[in-house]
Amino acid sequence: MAYELKNSFNSFEKNEHIYYGGSQMLSPDKIFRKCGCGIVSAADLFLYMHRHHNNCHCDLFDRFNGCENISVDEFVPLYKKLSSYFTLIPNFGISGIMLSLGTNAFFLHHGYPFYARWGVLPSRLWSSIEKMLEEDLPVLITVGPDFPRIWEKHSATMYCDTPSGRSRSTKVRAHFMTLTAMDDEWMYVSSWGKKYRILRKEYEFHMKNHASAISSNIILISRLDK
Repeated sequence: MAYELKNSFNSFEKNEHIYYGGSQMLSPDKIFRKCGCGIVSAADLFLYMHRHHNNCHCDLFDRFNGCENISVDEFVPLYKKLSSYFTLIPNFGISGIMLSLGTNAFFLHHGYPFYARWGVLPSRLWSSIEKMLEEDLPVLITVGPDFPRIWEKHSATMYCDTPSGRSRSTKVRAHFMTLTAMDDEWMYVSSWGKKYRILRKEYEFHMKNHASAISSNIILISRLDK
């Protein structure tokens, strides 16, 4: 893999099923299941940083230190606590700007020596992702809705390998995911507790021709001392 996290990404377990990252579908809250993808991605980021970065500590996560697979029943209730840092709008979810503001509020409260900002120039997208992965930081990325033609419904394709070895695809739009690795052709992301692949050229096409960098982009995380 050309670029990837230096440590194993968060894994969760329920009834012997292993999830790759969190999933809003595990929440008992109906609105969160529909609109909580951004907060789930942020939760995965916070947890990963707590476990693998010096000077990043959140007492909410202490009980999971040393756990290979974290119990879904123990972690999912934390989504509600973490939601206090964000503004979640029913039937809409959360924008990139609001997600970055909430991420900074969490960083400040818990003393993580990082800051977040929404979006990079399209010309800097891939280099920014590479830099974050090299610094062992998961990347919050979204396939945004159409902009400025908000009435259109274009989407991007995600691919997932099945247990039988076959690949299946699903369409996605207005959705946050957590990027954990990237090579010259593919991005590898966590979404709904599964590992998906997205073609870089298809994401770039969606950004430039349908959603624009205003709605399809990343949360750029940087250290405060740089």
